Amino acid sequence: MRRATPVPTGILIDLSSAASPLYQRIYESIRQAILTGELSPRTALPSTLGLAEELGVSRITVLQAYEMLISEGYLYGVAGSGTFVAEILPEEFLYVPSPNRSSVKPYVEARLSDRGSRMAEFAPFSPALRQPRRPFDATEYTTDLFPSDIWARLGARRYRLWKRDWLQYGEPAGYRPLREALAAYLRTARGVDCTTDQVMIFSGLASMTTFVAQTLTDPGDTVWVGGTTDIHVPAAFEMAGASVVHAPFDGDSDMGLSSNVPLSARLAYVFPSCNEPMGDVMSMARRLVLLQWAQDHSAWVIESDDSGEFRYQGRPLPSLQGLDQHGRTFYVATFNRVLFPSLRLAYVVVPKALVQQFVAARAVYDVHSPVFEQMVLADFISEGHFQRQIRRLRLAYAERQRVLVDAAKDQLAGLLDIQPRDSGVQIVGWLPPGSSEHAAVEAAARHDVVVEPLERLSY
Repeated sequence: MRRATPVPTGILIDLSSAASPLYQRIYESIRQAILTGELSPRTALPSTLGLAEELGVSRITVLQAYEMLISEGYLYGVAGSGTFVAEILPEEFLYVPSPNRSSVKPYVEARLSDRGSRMAEFAPFSPALRQPRRPFDATEYTTDLFPSDIWARLGARRYRLWKRDWLQYGEPAGYRPLREALAAYLRTARGVDCTTDQVMIFSGLASMTTFVAQTLTDPGDTVWVGGTTDIHVPAAFEMAGASVVHAPFDGDSDMGLSSNVPLSARLAYVFPSCNEPMGDVMSMARRLVLLQWAQDHSAWVIESDDSGEFRYQGRPLPSLQGLDQHGRTFYVATFNRVLFPSLRLAYVVVPKALVQQFVAARAVYDVHSPVFEQMVLADFISEGHFQRQIRRLRLAYAERQRVLVDAAKDQLAGLLDIQPRDSGVQIVGWLPPGSSEHAAVEAAARHDVVVEPLERLSY
């Protein structure tokens, strides 16, 4: 075992530990001596050859340690003279002096902007603030079926292929191979009419909805939300200054456009393939009426499709966007349900007429989403894992729904009526007439069970 060895500078260099490489131990010993004052500023260090002979190591080892110390600012070299301890150490730039805490600072009254205050009011409904997770929490996504071993392998492979170019800015629209993979999947699996250039990647659905709201609506515009929705949708449009009108589905009529949807609305946000948690599916007649309304009033339609893949009877329904002959429809979705919510990736298919403007605005908004995760996801999709995961989840969700419905019939008869659904990953339980929704929610909470009252989804 190597011992601590004195060097001509008067310090000890400890090479006895095997926990780190030799050059790292030399680096740490010299750095510590500098920080404790054993080596004062401008002190000359031995040459790399001399110190290597003194320590019984190769000159390359000492050279590595010196180069690290010089690059970090502890040492400096003078051509023809040697290596010296720096006068000003890097630590002096890393820490600021502790402020004088003796004086009491006066209280300063502060407030957010009106927009910021309104945003904060939505916070209690945010799934990110609901900790810890509890049974039946509608904001909890299924992650026990995620193939983490495959994802880890793909990520490790990407790290091995690391290129310096990956450290630069990426395309505002997103990593192109991922957009290519998504466009191919959407055309075949969801009936979306799109090219790669129309697909844009965002850091989560909330970020994407905020961007869309700010680029498509002006203060005072009316936005119609058809069906129940998460809090990020009305929040995003209200933050943009729009007026949000909520209009629940009304059976299989023509969407009640004459009564529910203002003719002057700038935009309609709908869930045609599956409106969670009710499970409503928009009929073909209703879809055509909506598309005609958008064309007649120069309005936009945003089709949200987070649960469209999860149908348990028959084939998945084709997208609304694929029926649009006038280019008035945006198609949006996220990977929260199929993969996992912390991935923070979502995408939008933009009408061709707006692609260039959207890309330009995105370059200013937040430039682009993190690229490495997009690379791994592109591999995950192109190698077939994505569609296999959807098939796996579809079977698992159908079985879990069956177990829940059977258990409810057996143990909750007369208290809660739960009927099976043909699509989606959420389900509604109906209380007996005259029951209090709030009382039921509070009673469940006392048993550490989270259930959502429907009124919270109709903002």
